[in-house]
Amino acid sequence: ANYREITLGEPVGNLRIVTSGLSAGERVVVNGLQRIRPGALVVPQTVPMDVTKTAQAAAAEDVAQR
Repeated sequence: ANYREITLGEPVGNLRIVTSGLSAGERVVVNGLQRIRPGALVVPQTVPMDVTKTAQAAAAEDVAQR
């Protein structure tokens, strides 16, 4: 693991878009931040996302902004 500054964009539902600081396919630690240290071994676990809810939230926000 290594620290890297990222920039967050607008929220989409309960998610945030990362606008800079990551390359495609890179992962972000979102749990256990208090226990992680530079150079620590991280075993990534993919968390399933409800794509339908994410898409619905994005569509609702798009309509609300109009």
